Amino acid sequence: LTREVKTSELRTMCIQVIIAALFYNPALLLDTLEKIQIPGMPGGVFGHFVQQWIHDTDCFIGLHDRKLCVLGLVHLMQMPDNQSVTGHAQQLVPSALLLFDGLKRAYAARNDDESSEEGDSDEEGIDSELLDSDEDEIDDEGQAYLESLQEKVNKSSAGSGFTVKASIEDEESDSDSDDDYDGCEETSLEAYTTPLDEDDCPVDEYNIFKDVLASIQGSNPAWYGQLTSHLTEVQGKALAEVVTLANQRVAAKESKQIEQQGGYQFAQATVPGAFNFGAPTTSPFGK
Repeated sequence: LTREVKTSELRTMCIQVIIAALFYNPALLLDTLEKIQIPGMPGGVFGHFVQQWIHDTDCFIGLHDRKLCVLGLVHLMQMPDNQSVTGHAQQLVPSALLLFDGLKRAYAARNDDESSEEGDSDEEGIDSELLDSDEDEIDDEGQAYLESLQEKVNKSSAGSGFTVKASIEDEESDSDSDDDYDGCEETSLEAYTTPLDEDDCPVDEYNIFKDVLASIQGSNPAWYGQLTSHLTEVQGKALAEVVTLANQRVAAKESKQIEQQGGYQFAQATVPGAFNFGAPTTSPFGK
C-alpha cells in the first residue's frame, strides 16, 4: 500500500485484494489498517488506500474487477463518519458511474460471445458431415498424386545417390497467438472465476448500488447531498440509467425464476356445464 507500483495492472490487483477484504469484513479491515502506523503519511494507511483507489478507478477492466470495485465503493458510501471517505465524497458516485459504463460494455461483449458460440456450434454440426465426405475424396486424390510424383522422382534421382520422398503437410499458422486471440478486450484477462462471477450469484452490483443510495437519501439527506449534489447533467442521466437497468435486472431475474419453475400458474376457474340463454339476467353494467 505504501510502496510505489509503476505498472497500473499490478497496482490494480493489489488494490483489489484490499477491496475484497473491505467487501468481506469492513470492520476487520479498518481495525487492521488503523493499527498500521507509518510516520509522515497524512491520513493514515486507509486514507492513502482510498485516494489511490479513486485515482485508479479507470484502470479496472472486465466484469469481475469492475463489479468488485462497485461493491467496494458502495461500502465507502455507507461510511459518512470516516474522514478518509468524506474527503472523497464528491468522487464516489462519479467513479461508480464510470465503472457502470464499463460494466454495460463488458456484459454486452460477454452476451455477444455466448451468442456467437451457440451459432458456431450449430454450424459445426451441419458442416462436419459435409466435410467428412469431402476429406475422404481429397485424401484419395492426394494419395494417387503422391504415388505418381514419387515414381517420377525415383526415376530422375536413380543415379544421384540420394533418396527423395514426397509428402503433403497441412499448413499451420505462423503464430499460435492468432488462435488464442480474444477480440473482446473487456473480458480477455478474466481467466479465473469467483462466486461473484456466477450467473446465479445473488449479489447484483446494480441493485445493491441503487438500494444503498436510495436508503442514504431517506436516512441521511445531508450525506446524500454530498454524494450527488455536484453531479453534472450527463452524470445525472447516467445515474438514472443505472437505476433503470437495476430495475430491469430485477424483472429479468424474476422472469427467469418463474420460467425455471415451469411458467406462470393460473387459478382454475369452475366452468358451468350448461347455459340458459333464455333466462333473464342482471347486467354487470347495471342495465
